[in-house]
Formats: sequence, C-alpha cells, structure tokens
Amino acid sequence: MKLSKYILILFCTYGFSLNAQGLNGYKWKKRVLLFFDRSNETQALISQLNRFTSLKAKCSERDLTLLILTNRAVFFDDATEVNELDTNIIRTELDIPENFKGVVLVGKDGGKKFQEKFEVNPQTIFDLIDSMPMRRAEMRNK
Repeated sequence: MKLSKYILILFCTYGFSLNAQGLNGYKWKKRVLLFFDRSNETQALISQLNRFTSLKAKCSERDLTLLILTNRAVFFDDATEVNELDTNIIRTELDIPENFKGVVLVGKDGGKKFQEKFEVNPQTIFDLIDSMPMRRAEMRNK
C-alpha cells in the first residue's frame, strides 16, 4: 500500500513537471524580452514595462515578446498569467540569479543576448536587435 502511494506521488510530480517548461516554444519564432522582479507590481518593473509597451509597433516589428517573471509566476505584458512557463526553469536555463531585478533579452536562437538591471532604455534593446545577423537578414528580406 505504501509503495503504491509513493509511486502515485512520483507520477503526479513527474507529470506536473512535464507541463511546466522554459522558453523552447519561442525558439526560432520570437525574440523574448524578460522583465525579472519579485512581483509584477513593483514600481521599477511597471516603469520599465511601460517604456516598452508604449513602443508596441517597434517591438512587433522585431518579433519581440514581452514576459514578466516574478518569484511565483510568468505573465504576459498585459498581466495574463502564462501557465505553461516556469520561472525557475527559465532562470536556470539563462543562469539568472534569484535576486536579479532587471531585463534579459533572449534571441530567436534561444541564447541570452543582454542582461541589465532596471532601468534600460528601449532604444538600447532595439539597436542591439537591429545589429544581429538574423534581424539584418529580416530587414533585407522585407
């Protein structure tokens, strides 16, 4: 009886971990700009996020998705929770310390391209993206 209980717990835990994931679903499709803070209601995060959301067209033109990562969850820039993404998995994948509060850019190849504490000028991110070979090719092909 005890053994079956442990097997059930192991199965449930394993099944749950299969649902939560990192950023692989975005790879080769989108660039991802991650905003890390302890909660999605801090003044620093809100201020930084507003600077980017006011430039939606520039973000869209660069295939840039904005995600907020807190200590407990991942959110889209409209505060909708992203259930399939796990903060801890993403932090581990990108080697981001737990106490980091700032911005991280992930390229379409899945690699970390930029990491800086708040507050980051959006033009810095746009210029960095525009200097990348893949982005240059996108601009030539349009």
